[in-house]
Amino acid sequence: VWSTPRDVCRAGQGEVPLPLDVEWVFVRVDAHKRPLTPLYLGPFNVLSQIRQTARLQLGDRTDSVAIQRLKPFRGSEAPTPAAPPPLGRPPRSPQLGGVM
Repeated sequence: VWSTPRDVCRAGQGEVPLPLDVEWVFVRVDAHKRPLTPLYLGPFNVLSQIRQTARLQLGDRTDSVAIQRLKPFRGSEAPTPAAPPPLGRPPRSPQLGGVM
């Protein structure tokens, strides 16, 4: 006996779109994370929105981010802008115990 396929929840269905008047957002980090690492970075200033992307001010640069990765900031007063995540390889930690 074959079973009938069930309705599958597809990505993008049921998601609340980002409001057009939002000024500050958090950005979800999709990379592998260690335990107790925050899921979102931010808040960052929204410069503009076009279809499925938003242009954000990340420190001294701007970047486009998919709106599916954004969560609106719901504070009562303007937040302090977050520093963008560092790019590149992390600095080497000092060797303990002597020279190799």
